[in-house]
Amino acid sequence: MKVIIYNKIEEKVLEYQNRTGATKSWLAKNLDMSPQNLYQIFRSNNITIETLIKFSIVLGCDITDLYNYEIELI
Repeated sequence: MKVIIYNKIEEKVLEYQNRTGATKSWLAKNLDMSPQNLYQIFRSNNITIETLIKFSIVLGCDITDLYNYEIELI
């Protein structure tokens, strides 16, 4: 079985920014990470549960709003 993960964190961050006016620098600070780390997470498909929980708390969304996945049976 192969699991393919689609990262939707950047999409949710943009929605949050449009709703609140928050900057990515503000978000990075509140997530206790550098802005560079924030951008790396946008491109990653290997994100820890701890990081997903932090994003869900700061963005005020459910953890499952931050990714989609598909399962391929091999």
